[in-house]
Amino acid sequence: MVVMPALSRLLLAHPGLELRVSFTDRYVRFAEENVDVAIRIGVLADQSATAQRLRTLRWVTAAAPAYLKRRGTPGAPAALAGHDCLRFILPSGLLQTWRFAGGRLVAVRGNLTADLGEGLVEAAAAGLGIIQAHDYMVAPAIAAGRLVPILAAFAAPGPPVHVLCAPGRQTSAKVRAFFAFAHALLGNAPGRA
Repeated sequence: MVVMPALSRLLLAHPGLELRVSFTDRYVRFAEENVDVAIRIGVLADQSATAQRLRTLRWVTAAAPAYLKRRGTPGAPAALAGHDCLRFILPSGLLQTWRFAGGRLVAVRGNLTADLGEGLVEAAAAGLGIIQAHDYMVAPAIAAGRLVPILAAFAAPGPPVHVLCAPGRQTSAKVRAFFAFAHALLGNAPGRA
């Protein structure tokens, strides 16, 4: 969770704002759902929305020091075949394929599959296996030494992150305040996660 803990800064700076927050993997229909703004990871499906690109994520492959001590550190993506990989279930129900440099896709096997990325990060930090996730998801565990990045030489760029609003709403003061907040929190600064 990156956005939720930072919302206090937005509310303190703009005490008149009232927030209703929803976390979902589905595409939001602005007008039908009375939504002012959204942050979207991935390719934008709604081309009618006003969007600003915040940054491009990176895929990070990582494991707990205890797991690596017990099972060894893979030296290349092909070596993942001999490891327990923690797999993410996409909203479509399909398993996320792991991505590496050069457009290489690797279908991994593993002992744990889940549809909650934060849960998989915690499972990896507990030593259950290797994870591949977006940089912002694993950054706190890496900074705390609970996870160690591996296969960094094979890392691939991830999807883009955008902040969006319904057409015509970009001039609203509350929307402008949220866009500024999103840029400050998630913008493309070095080392920002």
